[in-house]
Amino acid sequence: MASADNARTNSIRILPDSVARKIAAGEVIERPASVVRELIDNSIDAGASTISVELEEGGLSLIRVTDSGVGMPADDLERCYLSHATSKIRGSDDLLRIESLGFRGEALASIGAVSRLEISSRSVNGDGGRVVVEDGNVVEHGATRGVQGTSVDVRRLFYNLPARKRFLKRAATETAMVRQVVIEKALAYPQIEFKLTTDGAVRLMLPKQETLARIAMTHERLDTERLTEIRHDGVACRLASYVGDTTVIRRDRKMIQTFVNGRRISEYGFVQAVEYALGDLFHGGTFPVCLLFIDVPAEEVDFNVHPAKREAKFSRRDRIHHDIVTALRSNSLRPAGHLANSTSSSPETDPTPSRPLPFEVGDKHVRERPRPSASAERPERSARELPSKSPDPYRSVERFEPSARAPASSVPPGHVRNDLVYHGTLFGTYLIVERGNELFLVDQHAAHERIMYDSFRKRGTVQRLLVPIDFDVEGEQMETVRERITQAAELGIEIEERGSGRFRIYTLPESFSGSESVLIESLCGLELISGEFERDLYATMACKAAVRAGDHVDELTARELIHHVFGLSDPRCPHGRPLWIRTPREELDRKIGRC
Repeated sequence: MASADNARTNSIRILPDSVARKIAAGEVIERPASVVRELIDNSIDAGASTISVELEEGGLSLIRVTDSGVGMPADDLERCYLSHATSKIRGSDDLLRIESLGFRGEALASIGAVSRLEISSRSVNGDGGRVVVEDGNVVEHGATRGVQGTSVDVRRLFYNLPARKRFLKRAATETAMVRQVVIEKALAYPQIEFKLTTDGAVRLMLPKQETLARIAMTHERLDTERLTEIRHDGVACRLASYVGDTTVIRRDRKMIQTFVNGRRISEYGFVQAVEYALGDLFHGGTFPVCLLFIDVPAEEVDFNVHPAKREAKFSRRDRIHHDIVTALRSNSLRPAGHLANSTSSSPETDPTPSRPLPFEVGDKHVRERPRPSASAERPERSARELPSKSPDPYRSVERFEPSARAPASSVPPGHVRNDLVYHGTLFGTYLIVERGNELFLVDQHAAHERIMYDSFRKRGTVQRLLVPIDFDVEGEQMETVRERITQAAELGIEIEERGSGRFRIYTLPESFSGSESVLIESLCGLELISGEFERDLYATMACKAAVRAGDHVDELTARELIHHVFGLSDPRCPHGRPLWIRTPREELDRKIGRC
């Protein structure tokens, strides 16, 4: 009997429209930022010259997007909120040549299924009206007296989906995510004026401008004088790229951004193309700043592969990859460090510089090498550039060469070894060391990581900074930093939240001097692996600060590193990996047949 009941319970049925709409909405609308992205797309497709976004409580209470586009007449307004309603697709053949940002006809329907949706619009001929939708059904409609264009109000987002609402972040975090969406749209469309207002305060105002000026306004810490515009007509695409010179580096790939036909997309293959093209200039765990704006024929790209249109398929992906590499390699470094003009016919690159490890072994502690001033070689700093202590994510760096060999007396007690013979490197990763009748291969990253870890653990005196360090974070990173403020204070790191994703550091342990940017990067992405905040923070910082596999290590620094790590009582990295492997001479002789 029970079996029959179960069979009837599990039988196939057609879902009610209200449930089906909520399921469909879940694929498109994840959070307030998703709503803003879809509404801005509609505004751009409508030919808007100005777009305004207003938020209350991070978009949970209100999202309003207003534009100056062509607007909708009354009959269109009565259909626009229905599922599959679109003015951009007529038949299946149109899906093979999508030239608009929105095309599925699901945005307003999905938003209306999970919120109270109000749309007011007036077309170019003065026709228009107002409609209010709740749970997918019209509850009000009437006339409007607004000017040409469209205004969409989204209130009480996810009021009928409490489970989805529980997964949202704090209002400030959701606001930061919306701001990022607005910036991405604004970068792709600099000819449109954008405005973002949160809780009554204007947070972003971007007039119509050139792309380089738009980049400067959306990335205030990025010195756009160090960006070069490269335009290229390739075999498979046309592209415009804005590339930072070799004094502007990142420790992550976040500023390698790709826009295709006006959309910000995730396409790792194109990121790889940038890294491949600039690999001789940025290496050792550093990455360039590069914004790519690519135009591809509509019939050669398919955006209909992801509900949020964050991914795409390309019919000539490999050729686009080739075009990116060709464009970026047509430029080279000038002596002053700037990228040469893109019309250069004989590109030349400086030889890959030696990158000594950023530490010296002294009689106090392992510390980062001070970097020499390069003020005579650089233009005057812009007013918005932060003081030298600031952890600017677009950190400028200068080449430096190792000083004279450090005397043995400068090596910490217990670390001096006279029986170590250094023979160079293997695969750009292992230091080859002979000691007595044994051969050692030392992992240069793991070894340096352990040194940096021990240095951070010493901490030393907590110092109040003469110039506090400000840093900005976005999205979910805000939550991570907030969660770590109290724990960081116990280590002598005083952090204050200043609103809208901005934080300020007032105090730091002495051993952190010179590693501020590494600390901030570690705090933003810290995952507690061991469960101990202090251990995991120092281990993460050490990993990010240490030399990478593939980095060139000069002989002096290699010898200092070897002498130091061979004096450790526990030769393992903070994550437990051994710093070296050892092979006795007898084993080598046996394997080669000498005994």
